[in-house]
Amino acid sequence: MSKTKTTVAAATLLAVAGASLAQQSQFLYTDVNDPGIGGFLGGAHTRIIDHTNPGAFLAGIVQVGGSFYFNDGAANFDPALTSGLFRLDGAFGTPSISPVATGMPIENPIGLQWDAGRGNFITVNNPFSPIGGSVDGILGITPGGTVTTVFEQDLSIPRPRYQGASRLAADPTSSSYLVTSPNGSGAVVGSGELGNGSALFRMNIDGSLSGTQELVVDLADTAVTGLAEPLLDTAGITVNPTSGLVYLTDRNQGAIYEMALDGSGAFDSIRMIIDGLNGPEEIQYDPFNDRLVFDENFGSGLGRISQVELDGSGLEMLVDGVDTRGIVVVPAPASLSLLALGGLAAVRRRR
Repeated sequence: MSKTKTTVAAATLLAVAGASLAQQSQFLYTDVNDPGIGGFLGGAHTRIIDHTNPGAFLAGIVQVGGSFYFNDGAANFDPALTSGLFRLDGAFGTPSISPVATGMPIENPIGLQWDAGRGNFITVNNPFSPIGGSVDGILGITPGGTVTTVFEQDLSIPRPRYQGASRLAADPTSSSYLVTSPNGSGAVVGSGELGNGSALFRMNIDGSLSGTQELVVDLADTAVTGLAEPLLDTAGITVNPTSGLVYLTDRNQGAIYEMALDGSGAFDSIRMIIDGLNGPEEIQYDPFNDRLVFDENFGSGLGRISQVELDGSGLEMLVDGVDTRGIVVVPAPASLSLLALGGLAAVRRRR
């Protein structure tokens, strides 16, 4: 895939920062097709750093202090390659990448959250074809690299059930996590592992990092959701912590949905806010501008990142020609410049 060269000068970013703050989100993202970390800062697309892990298949990314942490699912396609959690330091100065935890049981980790209270990263582990030692479920990983199996799926229990989960977000009603399960429905059941409808679960995690699943809603059960169509491939999830509203992407419907929970955390309602999208997957709430940032994946390594208002209006494409499975929203460049200005000048390489 051809990549255009983009040079971003720090002075230019600062000049447009004031105007862009109220108009465009700022974020870092994982690039799958051309493995590495990119950014959209001050209205400009920049390359932060390449990731040289062979077979890299990058996913979720979060910020903890001045560092960023991201998943790499390389072993998803080749057991000889190494999946893991990696740390990016100096993102806005002199960037460098180092491993936090690699190897089994980590295989194709996708969704990623930092749990400060438990001192662990909580990640969805979703092996494409499980091999010896991998876990299909939820893992906890400390910044020092200790890996704990929090939850492992059990396909022997009746549907709906946690199955082949994708992403997670902090539950606005508790200290638990909401986890999307693209194949977890009991209302629409295909054959084998695939072809099932989707469901949303709450992952309750205790002090010993032991997790238990709790159904929030079977997203393919239209009698419960009130939607015209069942949701068959729900992947992305994010939460507005102020309103408590949950936002979901469904690749099959090409749409984003807004879901409300009641005071006890039970399902209340869901509605579509925008459709006509191409395979929307990753989605994050932008607390600085009160909007949503999400990606669309067209297949064959092609995709784009866009932003939209919470009511589905104002759709705007921000980055084109990238394939991402992870986005983290950051403050405006004027704030980031306090860390370092030099790192904002980058050259997009051809590949």
